[in-house]
Amino acid sequence: MKKEKIVAIPAALLMTALLAFPAMASEKIEEVTIDINAVLTDSDNLEVEADVSDDGCYVDEISITNEPNGDWNDDTKPKVKITIGAESDYAFSSGLSKSDVYLGNDEQKVTSVTRSTSKLYVYVTLQQISDIDSEYDDEDYDLDVYDLVTDSVRDVKSLSGGESFMAALSMALGLADIIQNTAGAVSLETMFVDEGFGSLDDASRDRAIQILKELAGEKGLVGIISHVNELKEQIDWKLNITKTEHGSQAKWEI
Repeated sequence: MKKEKIVAIPAALLMTALLAFPAMASEKIEEVTIDINAVLTDSDNLEVEADVSDDGCYVDEISITNEPNGDWNDDTKPKVKITIGAESDYAFSSGLSKSDVYLGNDEQKVTSVTRSTSKLYVYVTLQQISDIDSEYDDEDYDLDVYDLVTDSVRDVKSLSGGESFMAALSMALGLADIIQNTAGAVSLETMFVDEGFGSLDDASRDRAIQILKELAGEKGLVGIISHVNELKEQIDWKLNITKTEHGSQAKWEI
């Protein structure tokens, strides 16, 4: 019967072999730059977002440490705690202090920093509430239209009903293209236009129908919801909805 051999390896030799293959040291994060954006909502809630621009770390959690029970006072300076995590193969340097944490806003101040190798806790005092942007600012939503006919910029309030419809349609079509170009796999193959044609003159209505027919030929289905009788001659497939005493009835006309 063949006997198995047991080979003993001296401890010193094993230690030498292990030292020959040291574990890969984590890359040290020596400083951190944080961009903090605070917005006061219409209901007087403070929303805070933060982002780091340095490699090897990420924002893990944000909390407000002095949030009031009621509304914020204008002269109050919110205080936030930002927890930053280190990605694998990275670790925060043992010498990292608050002087190594930089903020994108000069009105914000780092008050203290604590850390472990994998977590960095940054305590920041923001600017006072009266200096924080509100979520709903009328000036942020002003819209102007460039008029090619008069070569001038006009306020949207000066547009007629037909011009407003054409401008809204143009924005909708532009936003649809942006969504498809930026969202990757998203494909918008169906679109519905609800009303607005009654405000157009004959030439504008013909032009709008022409554009929508071209879009339907390129991208799929364009549905028009309207009560304007003049559209009937320009639409090939129609789903007529008729109200009766027994309810509404639908009938295709092709």
